[in-house]
Amino acid sequence: MYVYINNTKYKIYTKEKSLSNSTGVNNINISAITLASKNKDSNLKSILQDKTIGDNVKFDLDIEIIYKNKKITKKYNQITIDIVPAIKPESARSRFYISNTKSEVGDIWNNNKGSRKGVIYSDKSIIGKNSLYFDGNSEVTFGDILRINSDTTITLWINLTKDYKSYFTPLVHKDDSYQFHINTDGSFWFGSYGNAYTSNNLVWNTNQWYHCVLTWDNNTNTAHFYRDGEYISSETASDSPNGGGTFRLGHKQDSGAKLNGYIDDVRTYNKLLSDVEVEKLYNYGSIL
Repeated sequence: MYVYINNTKYKIYTKEKSLSNSTGVNNINISAITLASKNKDSNLKSILQDKTIGDNVKFDLDIEIIYKNKKITKKYNQITIDIVPAIKPESARSRFYISNTKSEVGDIWNNNKGSRKGVIYSDKSIIGKNSLYFDGNSEVTFGDILRINSDTTITLWINLTKDYKSYFTPLVHKDDSYQFHINTDGSFWFGSYGNAYTSNNLVWNTNQWYHCVLTWDNNTNTAHFYRDGEYISSETASDSPNGGGTFRLGHKQDSGAKLNGYIDDVRTYNKLLSDVEVEKLYNYGSIL
């Protein structure tokens, strides 16, 4: 059985075949579960909040689930919580994993590695344990990766520490090929030096996490924009983002603008995510 906490997927297993065999439930949102361990004041979220992928913890657990109008309560002794990455979908391309135990920004779906320039690790994270903090003079570079020559989706979490109205807020940038950022009017901006694809204007608060999604339809040259699981708008033009160059986080290379804020859980997919998949990704951290 899997549970989701702050969009991170956790696998629960016992000496029995699986919890799902006794509960009839395979995937449950943690908000729908009442959990109690030996410490009456603790819950699964607080127990796991300082853990990261590869860790595990054991404790006694009572689990209560309402399933098909029936309350099911099970008691387990020394249950093991094993923290694993979300299942890799077939369309997975890259997912940049952030850990303060690594000098580089790794990729758990591929073999890409990014170099940090002035970027520091932060425990202010919406996903897992760490995020990347950009102080307005830093970036992460990955080399010539993630060319867009077919249907593509780019997703990431951001948390701004500076008002977006005063400067461009760069998210990802690939030299002359494409860039994805937030305009000073609050709209999403995607494109190259030829044509720009923009969304409707949005309001962005500082010190608040937002889930940003761009889906690119390569057949129609259409960019679709989403925020926090909700569709915002789309735009079609004649420009193509295909091309080489250095892939960057937090730096709009052509203007020099750099991000003030946090980036977490950057993912790319080799497909056009549907509205339902985008919503699932926001709510549960997985499109499956």
